[in-house]
Amino acid sequence: MKFTERMGLIADIHANLPALRAVLRDAEEMGVDRMICLGDIATLGPHPREATDMVRQSVDFAISGNHDQLAANPARLHTIQATPTQKARRTKDLIDWSAARISGGQRRYLGSLPRTDVVTLADGTSLFCCHGTPLSDADSLAPDADESDLWALLHEVSADLIAAAHTHVPMLRRVGDRLLINPGSVGLAESTAPGHGCERCAPWAEYAIITSSGGGTSLTLRRIPYDTREVAEAAREAGMPHAEWFISHFSGAGG
Repeated sequence: MKFTERMGLIADIHANLPALRAVLRDAEEMGVDRMICLGDIATLGPHPREATDMVRQSVDFAISGNHDQLAANPARLHTIQATPTQKARRTKDLIDWSAARISGGQRRYLGSLPRTDVVTLADGTSLFCCHGTPLSDADSLAPDADESDLWALLHEVSADLIAAAHTHVPMLRRVGDRLLINPGSVGLAESTAPGHGCERCAPWAEYAIITSSGGGTSLTLRRIPYDTREVAEAAREAGMPHAEWFISHFSGAGG
């Protein structure tokens, strides 16, 4: 009998609980057997504690994103050199607010996550997981990058598939003899052109499914609609800093 496994990939949740719930419901309906999180779980949005708990309960393993490291080690946030942009200052305030609201146990969990990991799929295919690039969780594998630039970052990775996140932009791209996949963002999906920093977030949550069997491996990128008004309401009720500015980024949230 041929065995088939469906592996879910989620990333960049950013403390958006309604989006995470929508993705997990869809993954269950799609028959996902295992779930991997590629990091950035608990910051920016109104649900840092709840999102962290749901990831811990729902995924088989997770790796660390750059925001997870800041949430786990809040002192690092204050060593970051001040930047002149209003957006950067507000983002820093939101990370600080998020880090102050997670528990000590959640902070230890986020701090314990590995930076990279390798998973073997049902058909023997190897999947290398990172948040940004194999060497940095703050750099990215941009969807519009030249193949030579991507290959320079990926050529030492021996896995068949490489999963990365951080850009909030879904991607499926062949680089040399490797297949690169980015599942997009659960909580802050881009609705503008890549690289614009989510100036307008889409009213959907994104994730990916890797299906493997004796017949080979296939990949699917999914977009799941959810009610962004729930995020807006939660942001106001939570008392998070710059709540109206945060809400203004979401299509359909009343911002």
